[in-house]
Amino acid sequence: MKPNESEIKYLNRLINRYFDATASEAEERELRRMLASTRLRSPEIEQARAVMGFYAVGRKAAPAGRQWRLPAAVTAAAAAAVVAVCVGANALFGPSAANANQCVAFVGQTEITDSRSVMAMMHSELAEMGRASESVRADVVSELSLIIKSSEQ
Repeated sequence: MKPNESEIKYLNRLINRYFDATASEAEERELRRMLASTRLRSPEIEQARAVMGFYAVGRKAAPAGRQWRLPAAVTAAAAAAVVAVCVGANALFGPSAANANQCVAFVGQTEITDSRSVMAMMHSELAEMGRASESVRADVVSELSLIIKSSEQ
């Protein structure tokens, strides 16, 4: 069955108005209803579904005035999984008893065998990753909060 051309045009017009921030509240409600019920598929329709679905989930996940955070149980489970993977990988692929105390790093094509230098480089890299991770998390939380606040207005 061929989709109704007027329905496609109307839906695309609502999507364009929504992304241009010119849609009225009634048009937004109509767009949500149409996206939930239509079988039409296009990149524009899928993008609108994804964005509107994100807003809907965001509103439920983060009440107004509060920042969104992962639940502590999820964070703890993720940390435990990382530790388990590292310990398991070390047990399977780690150093043998003959060279258990040897610490080696390769930087470019240079082999570094001084344990203190290798550990200092590792700590420096982990600290940098921690700072970058916190920065990204703060940016994501900030962006999510802005999006949710703007969608509530």
